[in-house]
Amino acid sequence: MKKFFTFISIALCSWLIYGCQESDSTVSLESVTLDSHELTLEVGEQEILTATASPEGIEGLVFEWISLNSDIASVNQDGVVTAKAAGNTVITVSCQGISDVCSVTVNPAADLVESVTISEETLEVLIGESETLTATVLPADADVEVTWSSSNPDVATVDNNGVVKGIASGSAVIMAIAGNRTDDCMVTVVGMPVTSVTLDQQSIEIDEGEIRTLRATVLPENADNKSVTWSSSDEKIATVNGAGAVQGVRPGTATITAKAGNCTATCEVTVNAVALAVGHYYYSDGTWSLSLDAGKTPIGVVCYVGDITATDPTLKRDHPGCTHGLVVSLKDIATPWQSNYTTYGSTIGAWVEANATEFVSPLTGVEFEDNLNTPIGYNNTKAIEAFNADPANSTWPVEAVQTVVAFRDEVSAPESSSDWYLGSSKEMSLLATGEYNKNIWEITDAGVSVANLKLVNDKMSQIPGAVLVGKAFGSIMFYWTSTEIDETTDGYPVMAGMMLPMNGMTLRDYKDQSAFIYCVRPVLAF
Repeated sequence: MKKFFTFISIALCSWLIYGCQESDSTVSLESVTLDSHELTLEVGEQEILTATASPEGIEGLVFEWISLNSDIASVNQDGVVTAKAAGNTVITVSCQGISDVCSVTVNPAADLVESVTISEETLEVLIGESETLTATVLPADADVEVTWSSSNPDVATVDNNGVVKGIASGSAVIMAIAGNRTDDCMVTVVGMPVTSVTLDQQSIEIDEGEIRTLRATVLPENADNKSVTWSSSDEKIATVNGAGAVQGVRPGTATITAKAGNCTATCEVTVNAVALAVGHYYYSDGTWSLSLDAGKTPIGVVCYVGDITATDPTLKRDHPGCTHGLVVSLKDIATPWQSNYTTYGSTIGAWVEANATEFVSPLTGVEFEDNLNTPIGYNNTKAIEAFNADPANSTWPVEAVQTVVAFRDEVSAPESSSDWYLGSSKEMSLLATGEYNKNIWEITDAGVSVANLKLVNDKMSQIPGAVLVGKAFGSIMFYWTSTEIDETTDGYPVMAGMMLPMNGMTLRDYKDQSAFIYCVRPVLAF
């Protein structure tokens, strides 16, 4: 085809009455060359062609531009090509009887169409009767024709105006096409139509996560097609399945519609907020909900409800609004606590007491009144970050905190929360046991409920890609905390606080342990 248009354009040049004004120069024009000999455009697009004369330096040349078919693509005398309709044409530039050509292909403005939507998702038509469908194309100014088709013309036909006619009992899919976008409507042709559909409830109130089933009655009893389709006006508020089960997603109001044949019935659904509780999903935008919101990005699960700023002075200073509770992240990261602790030969707590007095020391004993039983992980993490930032400590950093700091770049925390930190022994114990008013150092396997952890993991199991707490590497997991335990016989603590989430025990071990069962699990306050 391109060869054909090139041939036509060359023939066209042979009978041009003039190519350009004659030059006063004594130098003769030898050639005219375009910068492009093939163009592919979409309807509405423009491209500038540039012609170069040889030899250079000839003065007074004027180029003449012509399109073989200006209905497909036009060209002005500055070489600007405008695509107008799908097809092929040739642009010719000439001067003094010398010319060059460019083959132009114009594609339909398919990409200019964002969507096409048929007015009905389902439609019932009586045999011998007609119903009209309309198609809405976006953007509204897209210059494109809508074409219609039927998957089964023996059952239902459709004309170019979207008029559907019932031919025989059965079903057919009516499709509307605009550019490369499509939509369809399921048409059922019947002899006995549905005359009414009613719901057992016209309005209901449900809580986030609650499910209530609506029941539809379709009349007459002998209608050919009594199937009911369900839809929600806002699935971010409430969803409905094919059986009419409505589930509250988040606070707000939505309309549930039941459709049978061409009849509809509606129910107004009000979704009430549920008080914040352990097991709520926490999202990247700083919101939370009882049921998983598919339109948001979950970054953790609420594992404790309470005001951590009441016990963590650094958190209260930096994030006074984070009074709701704690969120546990979706990932375990294997790491030692401090590989070179023996070379360092001292405690982080001693360094903090001497160099960073704005923080509470992370070093603690194991009595009930000690900070072992205090949710203070944000303070401890910030104190250890200060230790790691001191160039004098570059040889023996606390890798457990470095790992959490790196996690902040991987999973951004909302501005309304604290950033991710390494929980204290008490905070990690809360994750397992919930509220426990005794010394966590004395927790044993027996007699302590881990229902809190089971609830968190049950919710976490609904998040694609999330790693259940304590399950990444088998049935035994140890989580480092930001608590440093002063409990050694030689006066130098060589162990860091840890916990076993399967029973909430707080243990101790050497800081350089690096087996895969030794991990961190970042948390944040919100």
